[in-house]
Amino acid sequence: MKPPILITGSHRSGKSYTVKGINLYNNFNIIHEPLNVNTTMGWTGLDIEHYYTYIDESNSDKFRKAYSRTFNNYNYRLLKQLRKTSIGDLSGVVKDFANSLRYRLNRKRALIDDPFAIFSAEWFYREFNSDIIIMIRHPASFAASLKLLKYNFPFSHLLNQKNLVEKKLGRFEPKLIEYADRNPDIVKQSVLLWRMIYDTVKQYRDEYGNNWFFMRFEDIARKPEIYFEKIYYYLHLPVHPASLRNIRHNIRTIKSTPDKELGILTNLHGGEYSVEDHLMSYKKILNEDEINYVKEKAHDVWQYFYSEDDWE
Repeated sequence: MKPPILITGSHRSGKSYTVKGINLYNNFNIIHEPLNVNTTMGWTGLDIEHYYTYIDESNSDKFRKAYSRTFNNYNYRLLKQLRKTSIGDLSGVVKDFANSLRYRLNRKRALIDDPFAIFSAEWFYREFNSDIIIMIRHPASFAASLKLLKYNFPFSHLLNQKNLVEKKLGRFEPKLIEYADRNPDIVKQSVLLWRMIYDTVKQYRDEYGNNWFFMRFEDIARKPEIYFEKIYYYLHLPVHPASLRNIRHNIRTIKSTPDKELGILTNLHGGEYSVEDHLMSYKKILNEDEINYVKEKAHDVWQYFYSEDDWE
């Protein structure tokens, strides 16, 4: 089994954009969100109850067996997945199943695209010697994305994982209890979620900064040829001038957001849409009070990833 690559971060952090860029000329076997409670049955055979499941020594055995089968044989449990799949999600299941058949033949390296693995990144690193790429997104852009798509988050999924709270989220427990009991508006939700995730990422960077790759979405979106080259070097992929020229030319065709968000943002910008429009779109989606709230309440964490200039 070749060591897998894990690309993670918060949801809405630009992972899919980065995955597509990495795969543009390298053709990895992409496994999409195997820890998502809605899609994990197919890839792992496990019925996962919580978003952002935390894997540690207490539950490691079942996950090790499941992921070993996935990375070795790319088995896809189609019937199990179909039992919990809505009609609207059938096309994604069919695509995953078709990919699994192709992956068994080509035996290429697995590339895992999963935001819900962020709290389990250390486990993937230890168990499978995975290369880890962590995406970081500006907290106001994250809040705007969740508000735009009306993404409420069920905080009980975190609170009910006692080992996760004890080992990583202890200082946030009072707010977790409050929000799990009665969710506030989405912007307030986003601030707590962003702080918890990127407080953990800050700890990862302190400990694994020489071995993992940490990437701000804003940097790779603005200068894709430079930052994809850095990722290629990190992954020990060949870097040729011709491939870099191809990235400069073709990266523009890679949508940085899912179609639903892209369509809304395109309308916001009157049919014209650019990278800079995307990165600064939070100023159109959030009102001034909401931006100030995010900036103030998330400052204890964003100061490690962004400067005051990044709010201009």
